[in-house]
Amino acid sequence: MPKPLTIAVDVRDLRLAKTGTRTYLEELCREFKKMESDELHFCFLDTSISVYTGHNKLLKYIEHARYQFWKQVALPLKAFLKGCDIVFCTDNCVPIIHLGYQTIPVFHDAFCFESPEAYGKLWLWLYMKTAVPAAKRSRFVITPTEWSKKQIHHYTQIPDEKLLVVYEGPKHLNPGEAANANARLTKFALTPK
Repeated sequence: MPKPLTIAVDVRDLRLAKTGTRTYLEELCREFKKMESDELHFCFLDTSISVYTGHNKLLKYIEHARYQFWKQVALPLKAFLKGCDIVFCTDNCVPIIHLGYQTIPVFHDAFCFESPEAYGKLWLWLYMKTAVPAAKRSRFVITPTEWSKKQIHHYTQIPDEKLLVVYEGPKHLNPGEAANANARLTKFALTPK
């Protein structure tokens, strides 16, 4: 029997997200679990270290460093050791290094480019040094709308053919829709570069 396609899903955001990004990740994980089969396996990867969500400025800087360590060191190693073929992150930061797997981030919007004043300088600097180059190395970048795709391409120069619009669907899929999504995901993942 051939090895199943193994997709690592970064679930660290469940430790800190409280609104739409949390719902997005929870719903995807719920549906991914339903899609498990002999041909498709999901690994839900998380950090074992608690995530700081307070307001102390120094501790927030330390948490930024820990986030980068997770994304660029711990997550890639965990995915490699589990034999993953794809690392999927529901935020726009994926590992820059590829240890035998491809990466797929989700860029929900281009807000950090359109309104950089809403972000700290350190965060923006790290974002430009890690998230954008990693996305350019990714197999695909998912975005939820045609407008987001256009804006992300404009600000990052990620080629249009790498930017895939995947609309955010209803909270629950019926069994037929889930099977159809499973077939599309497997075909999508196995399509040659």
